[in-house]
Amino acid sequence: MSVFTFRYYISQGMIVFLSALAACVLPRAIADDHYAAQNGQTPAGAYTTWASAASNIQDAVNAATTNDTVWVGAGRYTVPPNATNFAGTNVVFINRPLTLRSSNGVPESTVIDGQATNRGVVFYYPNNTTNRLAIDGFTVSNCFATNIGGGILFYALERSWTGEVVNCIINDNIVAWGTNSEFSYHKTGSSGAGIGDFNNACGFGLTVTNTIIRNNRALPRGEAFTDAGDGGAISHRSIYGEVLIKGCLIESNEATMAAGFNNGGSHITIENTVFRYNRAYTNGSGCSSFTPGGGAMEGGNFTLLNCLIYNNNAYRAGGIYITTGSNYFYNSTIVSNRSYSGAGGINMRFVTHANSAHLRIWNSIIYSNNIPNIQVDGFTNITPDGRLSLQITNSCFLTNSLSFATNFNLYAAGKGNITNNPRFVNFANEDFRLRYDSPCLNTGTNDDWMTNSADLDGRARVRYGTVDMGAYELTYDGTVYMVK
Repeated sequence: MSVFTFRYYISQGMIVFLSALAACVLPRAIADDHYAAQNGQTPAGAYTTWASAASNIQDAVNAATTNDTVWVGAGRYTVPPNATNFAGTNVVFINRPLTLRSSNGVPESTVIDGQATNRGVVFYYPNNTTNRLAIDGFTVSNCFATNIGGGILFYALERSWTGEVVNCIINDNIVAWGTNSEFSYHKTGSSGAGIGDFNNACGFGLTVTNTIIRNNRALPRGEAFTDAGDGGAISHRSIYGEVLIKGCLIESNEATMAAGFNNGGSHITIENTVFRYNRAYTNGSGCSSFTPGGGAMEGGNFTLLNCLIYNNNAYRAGGIYITTGSNYFYNSTIVSNRSYSGAGGINMRFVTHANSAHLRIWNSIIYSNNIPNIQVDGFTNITPDGRLSLQITNSCFLTNSLSFATNFNLYAAGKGNITNNPRFVNFANEDFRLRYDSPCLNTGTNDDWMTNSADLDGRARVRYGTVDMGAYELTYDGTVYMVK
């Protein structure tokens, strides 16, 4: 199955019962189902059957209690008469832990449409909980908001909970510069056109899996780009919490900085995900008021596993702009990215000891980005704990014009790095799998995380004893003979 094909199969009959208490209280279901549909039903009661389903999603959400599931039938859902105004008008406003799930698991058929003037979905819950607030199987499209979260907004305040986006399509949404008095924090800005989240609690988590995030735009303030918009696809505005992006396609998003993903400082794991055609622009006219930006990603504390990052563009770093923290890249392919200034592939900001950015790369291919392929800003190369700020092993790359390249001694014997052409299957047609004669085959370093792990095509990560470099593992074709 192609990495760009996402399907999620849902079981629709789950009811979980709470055990009877010692005082002989009758068992009670801790999760109920509520329904919304557009099939000519007669809405009634708490909307607990399809026949009595609500005609809009908000009514069903309002009837739900903690940990319930709201099932939504196929159709296009716009702002209802009872829409909640929270930092703007929202098609759906959710203020309790629950799951919003499409009935058939096909996101193209169940659409939340902001009609170019309203935000799609808000998850806001000002209480501590170990439960999740989740959206599963929707298209969220044509939405607009100011400040943060054009398509989907998670807003956690001082509390801890987990937000999830599963099997969705988030496309053609806009976040514009603005000020929202409803917010306790991050009152002004333009962040996260597709998905935006803000939290001020260490327990908050965000998971985005099997999701396409496409053609979203984070707009700056004014024609002169006085203030930037960040996170065309996703903006995570927090230094706390864990974020997982897995099995996603993030393409053709725009922002002044960090067109694909902007990280405020949390630990981010990005696995089996493709970033392509994202554009971090400046004033768009070639004038001098440029703003640094990462075409695919910007920030720090990234862990990349089996990722493909190609054909992204930005002023400062076409692919990835590392600004802080400890960053670890495993078996990823970063190729054909472009920048106006700085590095085409990876630009690492390391100016002083106070900014102890560190990047460690294994088994990866960083090639055919515009010169310099990799760049380090500043002269400091030793972090406060004694590490080299840039370390690369068993990878295929060119330093071409890397500042302070001799400080890092990247091609020393024993590091396993090569400069050979990786020999992709078809570079011109963007097929970055390896050919049978690639020097990157079986030349990586095996690691524990590879056990039961899959490459970007869903194949076993280690096929022939030693892992390949890059996001794909080569499988040899052959004839199978049966011996009796």
